[in-house]
Amino acid sequence: MDSSELVHRAQAIQAAELWRPPLEKLDANAYSLASSAISHVEISRTLLRSASPDAAKQLAQQALMDVDSLAPSASILELAAMLPVQFLKSLDAIHLASALLVQADMVLTNDRQMQRACDELGLAVA
Repeated sequence: MDSSELVHRAQAIQAAELWRPPLEKLDANAYSLASSAISHVEISRTLLRSASPDAAKQLAQQALMDVDSLAPSASILELAAMLPVQFLKSLDAIHLASALLVQADMVLTNDRQMQRACDELGLAVA
């Protein structure tokens, strides 16, 4: 999961709506969610644009509650630096490198540039 999908999840929580991951391609009971640890910073910073610091902190914690956090290790950072995708932001590269190293079945994102990068790298995207 990248931060765009986590922000979407936080906004659903804020609006008291049910967030459902777009996982039609996977067994509904046989998946786990994971994201790079940088997501916490990314979604908190985004939520601070429209919420108080306390509300942003609470929403970020709720959005990340059942999401495994992947620390950006040296191997993840090295892979992110060398991904053969021409137009890819640094933090998005870290998300993609994390997905590649844990052999994720699918990347959840709402970001078009990230979707294109997944396509170029042969990663399933939802």
